[in-house]
Amino acid sequence: MPIVTSVPSPWLRQARRGGSGTRLLGQRFAAELSVPYQTLLRTTRNIAKQAWLDDDSRRQNVSDAFAFRRSLDGPPLLLGREVILVDDVMTTGATADEITRVLLDAGAVRVSVAVVALAMREKP
Repeated sequence: MPIVTSVPSPWLRQARRGGSGTRLLGQRFAAELSVPYQTLLRTTRNIAKQAWLDDDSRRQNVSDAFAFRRSLDGPPLLLGREVILVDDVMTTGATADEITRVLLDAGAVRVSVAVVALAMREKP
């Protein structure tokens, strides 16, 4: 059975917004699939808003910006498990790529990404 998680926002951004929209999306998605939702990730530093950055800057912005929330008790949570990562918008896939790396390093066997919207951009 897969685990659903969501892209975390830095705590200051969550405080300004009154919560995490991606967490709410992830929890609802998990409920619809009747699978567990877990907050598996945390941000390790402040992240600039991706919408204002070019492609290379987006990759740099999220590089090493996320970490797996390790459990101090019990067996490794992700060992051999599939994770479904929920995000609101995907543009370049930089965030999804970085978080997928973190989750696979933590023991996930597969990471699928579910997004609400795919941003379409014109090529220069």
